[in-house]
Amino acid sequence: MIAYNLEYYKPETTEEAYECMVSLKNQKMNVLYYSGGTEVITNLRKGAVKADAVIDLKGIGEMSEILMSDDHIIVGANVPLNAMCDHSELENIKPVIGIIADHTIRNALTIGGNICGKLPFREAVLPLLALNSSVKWVEEGGVKEYLLRDVFDKRLKMPANAFLFQILIPRNTNGKMLTKRMEANSEIDYPILHLVMSFSDSEVFIGLSGFASFPVYQVVPRDEYDQWSNPVDSIVDLFEKIAKSDERASKEYRIHLLRNQLAMFTGGAYDSL
Repeated sequence: MIAYNLEYYKPETTEEAYECMVSLKNQKMNVLYYSGGTEVITNLRKGAVKADAVIDLKGIGEMSEILMSDDHIIVGANVPLNAMCDHSELENIKPVIGIIADHTIRNALTIGGNICGKLPFREAVLPLLALNSSVKWVEEGGVKEYLLRDVFDKRLKMPANAFLFQILIPRNTNGKMLTKRMEANSEIDYPILHLVMSFSDSEVFIGLSGFASFPVYQVVPRDEYDQWSNPVDSIVDLFEKIAKSDERASKEYRIHLLRNQLAMFTGGAYDSL
């Protein structure tokens, strides 16, 4: 239960949603967008987040659909993770998003909520970055499209009042995607390390969640990667300075887990502690 009055709006178009946000902000109100609500509503109930109004994006039909074009799978930001797992053309990312939380939570957890949430993990962004997906968001002037790699740095760099509308995932992508998620206590816990690697003819993608205070990734040209005599050491060198320590694991343990998993994925050799 939310222990104070909260204004609620449910627009039916992107234009209405954006105009509603701008209007309420002009009235000096603290306003939040939400779709699945798993994070926003929980934080409002706990008092961890304060708001005068919420704008429910579930009334915008295209945001709850998975559509197909010649070149892309177009996923609305309100689509739950389980709906993506069940889609026949998204089998390549199912190994990553299908191990986030548990089945019940994934029924409510939307792709947009996971990418744009305040929690530091945002694991669902990793396979989208690996596949060089694009995003569309609504900002002043309408819907704009950007390559995700150009606008994601620790978080999605949307302008004020904007909201995520759709994700465009390239179809018929080649290459192999590998993933391993490691938790401190149980499989529904947050990760202390979620590693995603993708290999194609042109590049190798390495993405991490839980390792630092935000999702991080590197893209290495395939010809450069193939010249590395020890891929494990080379990859660890890219990330070890941003490893974090917290109550769940030390930075040394996170680096140790990363080395072990990289050895499995790259065929390298590493002796466990």
